[in-house]
Amino acid sequence: MTHIPFGYIIENGHIKINPVQARQLKVLFESYRDHQGLSRAGKDAGTTLTHSRIAHILADQRYLGDDIYPAIIDQQLFDAVQDKRRTLKEKHHMTGWRKEKHTPNIPTVFHIRPEQEHFENIREHVQYIYTLIESEDESCHK
Repeated sequence: MTHIPFGYIIENGHIKINPVQARQLKVLFESYRDHQGLSRAGKDAGTTLTHSRIAHILADQRYLGDDIYPAIIDQQLFDAVQDKRRTLKEKHHMTGWRKEKHTPNIPTVFHIRPEQEHFENIREHVQYIYTLIESEDESCHK
């Protein structure tokens, strides 16, 4: 069984608009368009939906209506919300869910400088030896 989106119910085997949730949905879209953020829009709509759920709802084109779901909001309101979401993402440099991966330059070739000291304590000696290890890849030292 699939999940029925917020704002809809199934009656007699058909997907119909849930009037209470549809009103909340309209307020959610309008409030987001007119105010600052997702949480405020959720409060204005009187929902207990999470921040991420509200973001998902605001991006869901099913609310415009299709072959399965009846329309709850109009194209103009949906477009205004998408424009605001895009503007805020650009403003906060959030062009996508994933940040660009940084591939570190990991050295693979090493050499050990000659020992010039000796320590009786094995732990101190090992620490000293470790400081003698150098990478032969100059790009790793930048």
